[in-house]
Amino acid sequence: AWVLLTLHGIGSRPTQFGLHVPKEGVYADVKAALSAQSGVPIDRLLVVQVKHNRIVRSYADSMDIGDLVYATHRDVGVVAYEVEYPVGQYEVRSPTLYSLSSASTLDLNQRSPGELALCLVALQHQVPATVTEPSSPSEDDSEQPRTTNCSYRYNTNHHTKHRRVERQLFGAPALVSITRDASSAEIHDKIRQVTEHLVDPDLQETPYKLHVSNARADTFLHRDVSEESADPLPNDITRGSFTFTLEWTPHGYKEGRLGCESPRLHVSADSKPASSSLDLRTCIAKFTEKEQLGENDTWYCPKCKAHVRAFKKFDLFSLPNILLLHLKRFRYAQGSYSMQRDKINTLVTFPVSGLDMADFVVGNIPPDTSTVYDLYAVSEHMGGLGGGHYTAKAMNPRNHKWYSFNDSSTSDTTADDAITSHAYVLFYLRRALPTR
Repeated sequence: AWVLLTLHGIGSRPTQFGLHVPKEGVYADVKAALSAQSGVPIDRLLVVQVKHNRIVRSYADSMDIGDLVYATHRDVGVVAYEVEYPVGQYEVRSPTLYSLSSASTLDLNQRSPGELALCLVALQHQVPATVTEPSSPSEDDSEQPRTTNCSYRYNTNHHTKHRRVERQLFGAPALVSITRDASSAEIHDKIRQVTEHLVDPDLQETPYKLHVSNARADTFLHRDVSEESADPLPNDITRGSFTFTLEWTPHGYKEGRLGCESPRLHVSADSKPASSSLDLRTCIAKFTEKEQLGENDTWYCPKCKAHVRAFKKFDLFSLPNILLLHLKRFRYAQGSYSMQRDKINTLVTFPVSGLDMADFVVGNIPPDTSTVYDLYAVSEHMGGLGGGHYTAKAMNPRNHKWYSFNDSSTSDTTADDAITSHAYVLFYLRRALPTR
């Protein structure tokens, strides 16, 4: 499959890449393809889902890529982020990032270089807020978080200030790498790095205020983090789950942004392959290739006593008189939320006569055995998974004429008319060896 994926580099304008990935692949395949195009090491790439300007989930390497291949809703997108250090060195501090690695590969207590634990924190951008007074504290406490306009509850020194702030997010979220005991000034430096492409360098003042939010991003745990303080964030915050929110000032929002939020296009994003056909011999060659099992389809090795990504291979040791070739037209794959299903309408061209299977047979072929086949029938399917219709085209062995069969209707046709994207099962007859 060919997919578009936007990569958010550290402090650089996002770039959209076009990637060729297995349609039934996993996100490890996506990261490998993106790394090859971008030059970013695989272990420094995170793939996440962004919805309504927030990171809502992340994808482990072994997860199915159905969300990427079948994403159609414009407000929901799968994007990638570059991080400073290998993913396995981080303590994840924003809960939507917890699934970025399995427990076997991510140690939440692991120490990073310098014996200081690295934290990976999600950051979102907030438009300038309009402050109003709620009618009662209980009304504010019952307010539920929403993904567009919603209310924040301010929590300072564990005493809630009942002020309602209408909040609306904008732009792409970011990921910030900090040490657990980083000072407030150091945190601001890190945030300046990841927002460098957004902020006008001629701006004289910081165009936003930094707040620390809770895991649900509906309560401020620490407001207006100082740009100059040498003190770290309180331990009860850094030891738990939190996110960063940049509340932009009215002037910064209007005058201080560079308008670099839309991604630039990598040359690969403009190289989507044209809808093309496949050749039957290419399909057979692919079918008989050595193939490694996927992350979710491992094999238990009795020798090493572990589940491994083994290799499998199909070989032909002999050929039948009647050769039936079933073209895969229906795809079923378990996605992250539901079963992914679709109809494959790719045109596969196939020979009407003279299909030689000799190259696909393992071992010696007896000299009195023909390896050449001629087409004599095609079963067709039109429609999709929810409903369809079967027809057929076949050759009369007596007069060698081709006919089309559609329920009770029969009409003349030609063998070449059978070569369509509706072809589903191909029927070949072994050609007799010439008599001497």
